[in-house]
Amino acid sequence: MTKTQHFACAGVLLIGGVMLSGCQSHSQRDTQPHSLVTPVELPPAPPVKTEAPKVVTVTDYKSGANLCQKELASLKLISPKNYTVKKAAYDRLIFNSSQYNGLRGDINLTTQDTMDALYKYKMNILCSTIENDVMQALVRKGENTK
Repeated sequence: MTKTQHFACAGVLLIGGVMLSGCQSHSQRDTQPHSLVTPVELPPAPPVKTEAPKVVTVTDYKSGANLCQKELASLKLISPKNYTVKKAAYDRLIFNSSQYNGLRGDINLTTQDTMDALYKYKMNILCSTIENDVMQALVRKGENTK
C-alpha cells in the first residue's frame, strides 16, 4: 500500500467512525420523548425542620388536672349529687391513665400516640363537663336567689 492509500484508508475509517458516532447519538436522541417544555432548574428546597414528637404523659395533664380538681371541689360544694358522679368518672380516668403510663414504654409509637391522644381527649371532655356542671349549678343557685 502506498502512502496515499494509507491516508485514504485512515480517512475513511475516521469519517466512518464520526458518521457512526453521529448516528448513534442521533438514535439515542430519538428514543427520548420529545417535549416542547424546556427543563427549568428549581432552587433547592429549604431544609425541613424535624423535631422529635413531644411525648405526652399523665404528668403533662397536671396543670389541666389541677384546675379540673379545683372545679370538681367547687362542684362538691354547690351540687354534691353531681359531684359524686363526676368524681367517680375522674378517679376512674386518672387510675386508667396511670396504668397506661406505667406500660407506655413497652408499646409501639403508633399505639402510644393513639393512647396519648385518647387520654388527653377523655380528660378534656370530662373537665369540660365538670366546668359546665359548675357553671350550670351556679346559674341555678343565682336564679333561685331572685
